[in-house]
Amino acid sequence: RVKKFTAQNLGPAFIDTADTAQVNPSKYRPDMFLGQAPVPTSPLYDTFHKGSLADVTPFFWSKLDRTNTTVAVANHTEGTDPTATDLTTVAGTTVTPAPVSGKVHITREVSDQGGNPQVSGLVYSEFDRSFKISLETKTAALIAAAAGDITALTAAIAAGANGAVAGLEIEKGLLGLQFLADGTRFTKAFGHVDLYTALATYENSDGEKRYPIINPQNRDGIAGAKYSFLDIAGYRMEPAHSLGATSTSASNSIVADPNAVHVWNSGLTRLEKLQETVEGWDLGVFAYFAGVVYDVTGLRKIAYDPTA
Repeated sequence: RVKKFTAQNLGPAFIDTADTAQVNPSKYRPDMFLGQAPVPTSPLYDTFHKGSLADVTPFFWSKLDRTNTTVAVANHTEGTDPTATDLTTVAGTTVTPAPVSGKVHITREVSDQGGNPQVSGLVYSEFDRSFKISLETKTAALIAAAAGDITALTAAIAAGANGAVAGLEIEKGLLGLQFLADGTRFTKAFGHVDLYTALATYENSDGEKRYPIINPQNRDGIAGAKYSFLDIAGYRMEPAHSLGATSTSASNSIVADPNAVHVWNSGLTRLEKLQETVEGWDLGVFAYFAGVVYDVTGLRKIAYDPTA
């Protein structure tokens, strides 16, 4: 009877995780907090950014009047003064910086709680992301607004043309730049999604790419790893999402002199506890952006319509 009692009452007792669930809750991993998607690339802004701004004061510059300036040298005739020539300048464009701003209201209870990550940090992180995106979109908007004054690089590309046809026309246009006195200044290209896709994915009847990724021996260019760029006869074309989404009408890609467009911006100023009341306050940001198509002759456009 003693052995039976001992086995029933003094044996080992097992505890599993279900027995201790209330004192062992799931662990929170703040280091795994999932925020916004990464900031998109900014190929246009990165190329044309020229410096910072301190305030909203407009500024301007002067430029050479290329049409009426006749300063030049010519063959000299002994004993005869050369005919006087003219140097003429004209006013450039006045650039007026434009402000951007944002605001979020936060209650006192939320602020006191803080959170992990801190709520204020999350708010300002979103402002930073939005500002960086706006710098690229505003740069693209400058170029789009000047599209009517930008010279075409190519002859008209037929709507719906495949990558071989479009690529050949682009290469002819790039070749033509070599016969301009200042043609070497064009060093960058930015592709709209429709044209870029047509060029990058074209295959001939043998399945060969016009711009292959791996070690081409008989092509005029290559595609970078992950299609991160196209090298077209030595010109680097980067995909530019800011030039617009895919469409069923013509859109422009750009070949550029990096000095053809100038953009400037201030840093993003963070403003804490705006209009504080018992209930809470606002968090805000403020910044300046300015830009100008400085020399429209330093841009070339490539119009491509993917739909026949």
